[in-house]
Amino acid sequence: MDAIAVSKARALLKGHKNEDIRLRALWTLQVTNNIAEDDFIQLTNDKQEYVRGWAIQFMVEESNLSNMGLDALIALAKKESSPVVRLYLASALQRINESARWTIATSLVKNAEDIDDPNIPFMLWFGIEPLIAKDPTKALKLAGHSQIPSITEKIGRRLVDGEKLEQL
Repeated sequence: MDAIAVSKARALLKGHKNEDIRLRALWTLQVTNNIAEDDFIQLTNDKQEYVRGWAIQFMVEESNLSNMGLDALIALAKKESSPVVRLYLASALQRINESARWTIATSLVKNAEDIDDPNIPFMLWFGIEPLIAKDPTKALKLAGHSQIPSITEKIGRRLVDGEKLEQL
C-alpha cells in the first residue's frame, strides 16, 4: 500500500463519522500492516463501540501483546459500558497471559447486565476455565465477585471436578 493510500485510510479512521467506513479503514490498515499497537491502544478509547472492539481483536491476534496493551485492556474492562466491547474483551481472554486474564475477568464478571447475554458468560468461561484448577484461591475470589450466576456455578463445578474440595 503506498503512502498516499495509507494516509487516506488513516484520515478516514481518525475523522470519518460513519462507523462502517472507519471500520473498513481500520481493517485495511491492519491487513496491510500499516497500523501499530499504539494506534490500537488509542482506539480502545474511541467513541464507537465496534471500533473499540476491533481494536481489541487486532491487539490480541498475534499473541504478543505488550504491557502497555495489557494495561489498556485492563483499564477498558474496568470502565466499559458496551456489551459489544465486553464481548470482545471476554473473547480476548484466551489470548492473553494468565495474570491479566484474572484481572480482566474480575472486572467483567461484575456486570450483572450480562447475565442473560447469549455469549458473554460463555466467552468469560472459556477464558478462565483453564485457570481454575491452577489457582483455586483466585477462582473462589472471582466467584465471590461474580454477578453472573452461571460463572459462579461453573467455577464451583470445575473445582469439584479438579478435586479441589478443600478450597471450595
